[in-house]
Amino acid sequence: RGLAYFANTAYDARQAARCLELLDNIDQEKYPGTLDVGAALNTKGYPFKSRWLEEESSMFGGRMGQLEEGPFHADSLRTHPACRERMARLEGLAVRHGPDTGAVFLQDSRRFRQWVEAADYEVIEGLYAFGATAEALYHCLVLLAYHPEDPYLNTMAGRCLLRVHAAMGAHSLEDHVPLPGASLRPGYRQLCQVLHNLRMREAAALAYHFLKEREGRFAAYAPFRQALEQSRELYEK
Repeated sequence: RGLAYFANTAYDARQAARCLELLDNIDQEKYPGTLDVGAALNTKGYPFKSRWLEEESSMFGGRMGQLEEGPFHADSLRTHPACRERMARLEGLAVRHGPDTGAVFLQDSRRFRQWVEAADYEVIEGLYAFGATAEALYHCLVLLAYHPEDPYLNTMAGRCLLRVHAAMGAHSLEDHVPLPGASLRPGYRQLCQVLHNLRMREAAALAYHFLKEREGRFAAYAPFRQALEQSRELYEK
């Protein structure tokens, strides 16, 4: 019935199957590949320490993340099962509605893609606003692999590191950085492991050198200068 309504609009009815295709892949990473945390946080002034990647033994004798039930599988709790079968049915029904005369975009397709790209930044802002600092940092570092000259991403990554330092001082690190258990995806889990292994002094140094190394490229960006100055004050204490 939904397809019948859709077919009476100016849109291409065959795009209904495209909606299901998106749902079928919704649990996959938008940006493929595992984040190399060591490379992302390494700086000339403060090289990444391999010790930060070490897993601590748990109180039960195992290692965090190597639990009995094994790693978490993203498709084990699918909210939209059998999408491929449903897509095939929709495509068959769409053909019955006649030739493909509808439009994929009624709005400017370039504007639509701008909204899609802006969503990445909205996700980071939302995570940071709600205190999900480690996840906000993870998204920043992933996007920096694609947009290394983006002043916002570089600044926000530094701000996340500064907040990690503040959380350590307030004894509230776990409110911002989850324990690196097996349910976390590999790159994010590794980042959480690093943040939990940092000493407070190391967190201050990491934030400062991360920003300091980028000063020549982003000094004209006011939020960057503010974050750099804050990191300098903490580092020099």
